[in-house]
Amino acid sequence: MDVLSQLVSATRMGRPRSFVVECHPPWARRYSAVPGAGLHLILEGSVYLVSPGGAITSLAVGDVLLLPAGSDHVLADDPAREVRQLVDDSSGQYDDGVVAIGPDGPRSPGPRSVMLCGVYFFDQGRRHPLLGRLPDVLHLPARLGRQGDLGATVSLLADELSARRPGSDAAVSSLLDLLFIQILRSWHEQHPDAAWSTALEDVFVGKALSTMHDQPDRSWTVADLADLVGLSRAAFAKRFTHLVGQSPVTYLTWWRMTVAGQLLRSTDLLLAQIAARVGYATEYAFAAAFKREYGVTPGSYRKNSL
Repeated sequence: MDVLSQLVSATRMGRPRSFVVECHPPWARRYSAVPGAGLHLILEGSVYLVSPGGAITSLAVGDVLLLPAGSDHVLADDPAREVRQLVDDSSGQYDDGVVAIGPDGPRSPGPRSVMLCGVYFFDQGRRHPLLGRLPDVLHLPARLGRQGDLGATVSLLADELSARRPGSDAAVSSLLDLLFIQILRSWHEQHPDAAWSTALEDVFVGKALSTMHDQPDRSWTVADLADLVGLSRAAFAKRFTHLVGQSPVTYLTWWRMTVAGQLLRSTDLLLAQIAARVGYATEYAFAAAFKREYGVTPGSYRKNSL
C-alpha cells in the first residue's frame, strides 16, 4: 500500500459522514469544528465561505472545499448575512441524507444553493506531519479543469445520498473515501512544490517513507535508511527533516505509534503481538513508548476506543 493510502487508513476514526443540503435565500450557517476534516462540494447555485479569520471565498458549481483541520466556518448566500443557525457536522443528525435549510426570514429572490457536506473523522492527536502542513482551507475551483474522476465520484455520491437504494450505506462510505483521496491528489497535482507533495515525490525521501511505512517492525537507523536510498547519513537526515518537518527517527516513532493505535482500535491482537509488529522487542518497551506518545497505557487506550 502506498504512503498516502496508509496514512489516511491509519489515522481515520470510524466511517465518514455526509449529507446533501438545500439552502434557499436568505441563509447563513455556521459549521462547528469537527474532529477531522470538513468537506463541501457545490452542486448547485453559488456560496460564500467566511473563514474563522474573516477571509471570504466565492464558491461556484463544481468547486470543492476541504478543511483539513476541521475548523469552524460560515457558509452563506451573502458574506454579510447574519448567521442564525449552527450546523454540527459531527452529530449525525443529518447523516447520509438530504436536508432543506432556510430561508432565514422572508424568502428573497434568487436561486437555491445545493451542497454535499461531509466529515472525515481522524485522530486529531495523530495528524500526519505531511497532511498537517496543508492550508486550513483547501479550495479546488471547478474551472481548473480537474473535474474528470473527481466530478464522476461527486455525481455518484450525490445520487446515492438522494436515492437511498439497498447497499447505499456501504456505497456512500466507499465513495467518501475515494473522494478524499481524489481531493488530495488534485491538490498535490496543482501544488507540486508544497512540502508534503515534494516529500512523497522525492526519489530519496519518498523511498525512505515508503520503506518505513511498509516495514515498521524493522530496527531502522538513520544510517540504514541513508544507505538504502544512496545518500550520506548527514545529507539524508537534513533532506528528510526539511521535507517532512521531522527527523527520520521522530517520524518513524510517530508512524509506529500510529499503527499501534490503529491495531489497538481495530483488532484483538495481544500487546506482545502489536509490539512485534511495530518494532519493539518486548511488550514492556512498547507499553512505555506508547504511554510517552499517547499519555495513556495501551490497555486504557483500547478500552476507551471501544
